[in-house]
Amino acid sequence: MRSNGSTPLALIQVLSRAAVDPTYLDLLLTDPVRATEAYSLTASQRLSVERLTRESFYEALGGVVSHWFAPVRVTPRILALPEWDDTPTAGSEIGLRLRRGWPFGNGTHPTTQLCLRALETFLRPGDSVVDLGTGTGILAIAAARMGASRVLALDTEIDAVADARYNIELNAVQAVVTVEHGSLERALATPGEAPILWDIVVVNLAMPTILDLLRERLSSTLRGGGTLVLAGFRHHEADFLRQALGHTPLVPFAEDRIGSWMSLVCRKGADLAERGRETNQC
Repeated sequence: MRSNGSTPLALIQVLSRAAVDPTYLDLLLTDPVRATEAYSLTASQRLSVERLTRESFYEALGGVVSHWFAPVRVTPRILALPEWDDTPTAGSEIGLRLRRGWPFGNGTHPTTQLCLRALETFLRPGDSVVDLGTGTGILAIAAARMGASRVLALDTEIDAVADARYNIELNAVQAVVTVEHGSLERALATPGEAPILWDIVVVNLAMPTILDLLRERLSSTLRGGGTLVLAGFRHHEADFLRQALGHTPLVPFAEDRIGSWMSLVCRKGADLAERGRETNQC
C-alpha cells in the first residue's frame, strides 16, 4: 500500500519489521514470497526483496535512514540529498534531491553508484540518454545535471513513473528529462516517427531482465559507437553476461566493481577512437 503514490510504504514496513525481528529477517532472506505475502508490493519491489542478501538488507535499511536525515555522498562528486535540504552544493558537486523513503534508488546501493560512476566517466555534454528501469529517476536526473541534452526515463511500474516525475520536477530538470511508462519498445522509436538512436543507454536491472533485453534488440537503441552501461548483477555472473554480449554488436571495454556488485560498459561496434576514451576501467 502506498500513500498518495509517494513513498513505497509496504516495502518500508517489510524492512522495518525485519530490522527488529530476527526470525522474520531469516524468513525474508530464505522465503521472501511467504514473508511478504501479506504486503502489497509491486512487481519490482518483490524482485528487489527476492534479491536481498543479509549484507544488502542492511545496506538498504541504512540507506533509508541516512537519506531521511542527512546528505549521502554516493560518489566523490555526487550527493543524494533529502527532499527538504536546499543547501547549495560547492564547486563541481552535483546534489540530487529525492523524495524520502526509497530503500532502493536513493544512491546508497552499489549498483546505483556503479551507474553514476560510469555516467561521470563516459557521458559528454550534449549526449542523449535512456534510463531503462528508472525507479526514482536518480540516474536520469544525474545525466541531466551532467549535461545530457535529452534523457528518456522509462519504467514498467506506474508508481515508479509517478515518483520519478516528482523527483524530476523537484530537481528542475523536466526540460531535459521525459519520464514515461514503458521499456525497450519505447526507447526504440516514438510512435509515428523514425527510430531514435541514443548516445548512452543505462540498464540497472536484474540479470534475467538484462538478458531478455539483449535478446529483444537492446543494441538497436544505440547509435554506432554508442555506450551501454549494464549493472545489477554480481561478479560471478559477469562471464555469463559477456557470453550473451558475444551474440550482439556490443563489445565490453570497461568494468567497475563495488564489493560483489559489478558493472560492464560496452560500445556498439567497439569504436573507441570515435569518442577518444581509451580506457580499461571506469
